[in-house]
Parts: sequence; structure tokens; C-alpha cells
Amino acid sequence: TAPCERCEGHGTVIEKPCPSCLGHGRVRVTRNVGVAVPAGVANNTRLRLANQGEVGENGGAAGDLYVDIRIKPDDMFTRDDDDLHCWIKVPMSWAVLGHEVEIDTFDGRQTLDIPAGSQPDDTVTLKNLGVTHLDDKNERGDLVAHVVVEIPKKLSDDERELIERFGEMHDTDAQHVVVKSRPSSGAKKGFFSKLKDALR
Repeated sequence: TAPCERCEGHGTVIEKPCPSCLGHGRVRVTRNVGVAVPAGVANNTRLRLANQGEVGENGGAAGDLYVDIRIKPDDMFTRDDDDLHCWIKVPMSWAVLGHEVEIDTFDGRQTLDIPAGSQPDDTVTLKNLGVTHLDDKNERGDLVAHVVVEIPKKLSDDERELIERFGEMHDTDAQHVVVKSRPSSGAKKGFFSKLKDALR
């Protein structure tokens, strides 16, 4: 058995069908649908828009429209759950003496305080400037700035003399290097010793 070829199983035949829908009660059109993307949505999230899919035959209910979200990588920030991470390159003088810098965030320009004596890979955290929690719109993650100390590769004679004089006064306790399998909390090589090693 098979459905009737004329009535397609409906039991009735439309003698003069509509030229647009050919008696099916629906026509194919293209339309724009607004999608509300919630704050804090994660990559590969699928949103369901009820009754925004294709309409059923003969006045049947419309189906659902599913939207898959792909988050485009950002040039400035890297996302880790609800925290945002960025890397800030600062001159070595700023790392030694401390400095205030302004950075662009999704909440506008913010002042970031680089503490005096900052070491490479140190971080500075700006609270509640990260991604909004998906389940709680009143909570946000943090913005974590990683300090990248820029060490000059070339120095003038005067600059080298200043660095060497500073190293003699400051890094006398770091002249003897002890090799260990893992770093200890107390014995850090001085920053300017690292600088002198890089210049060599």
C-alpha cells in the first residue's frame, strides 16, 4: 500500500490549488530572525528558538530553529572560563620602579598598577572585569594581566655601566648559581643578573 498520488493521503483533492503553495498551505521564504545571545555564553553553545523553524503543512505548528554559537578569538584577551587574560609588555624600569598604565577593556579604559619590583610572569588582577556568569548576571570573572618585562638587547656604554654598577650593589648575593631540579621560594636570581646574562 502507498498514499494516493493525487491527495497524498489527505483524503481530499483541491481542484484549483493556490499557485504559490500548490495546496500545501505554506511557501518557502527567507527571513531575518533576531537572536538574543546571553552574556557569558560559552563556545559551541546551541540556542533553541521555539516556533521559529519551518511551518507544518496545512497550518501545522512551526518547528524550532537551532543556532550554534562559535566565539571568534579576540586579539587582546584570552578567555579561561569566566576570567579574561591579557599580556602587557612593560619596560624594565617600570617593572623595577612601578608604574601606572591604562588598558582598553570591555568596560572602557582602566588603570592598571604595575607594582614596584614586578617579576616576569607576575600577574595583576582587576576584579569583576571578566565575563559575566551565565547563571548569575550579577557576578563576573576577573581580568588578569600578565606582566611581560621587556629587556633591551642593546645598550650604550653609559647604559651598560649603569647596569653593571647597579648589579654590583644589588646582585652580590646572586653571583653563585646553584642548580636545582625545582625552584625554591627563597633563592631567586636578581633581575639585573638576568639582564646581564641576557646581554652576554
